[in-house]
Amino acid sequence: KEHNIPNISLKAGNADSIKNFPDKSFDVVFTDAMLIYIGPEKIKEVLKEIIRISKKSVILVEWLSEKRQAYIADHWSYNWHLLFEELGVSDTRITRFSDESWQGEWAKRGCIVEVSLK
Repeated sequence: KEHNIPNISLKAGNADSIKNFPDKSFDVVFTDAMLIYIGPEKIKEVLKEIIRISKKSVILVEWLSEKRQAYIADHWSYNWHLLFEELGVSDTRITRFSDESWQGEWAKRGCIVEVSLK
């Protein structure tokens, strides 16, 4: 509304609140540095919910691990290709951050994960 784009609606919430949304509520579900706080005991459940409420795609700005998971500097990083494949989603594209775009741990581990659900 602020930019006079009538067909866009933004909703903010936490990982627990997404259960309140009906299936396929959003064209795109986006996270930014949220899943780095979700441990391995809960990550699949959260990803299932994200997939459930999305119609077309999921975009994550998170940390990437070559291993299944890693805990570094009080944050979780995951192998997103592996996790989404285990959930039956194979169309996943990952773009790593460059040293020029970010600093510190985000330059080393940060990425954009694009998941197509079509």
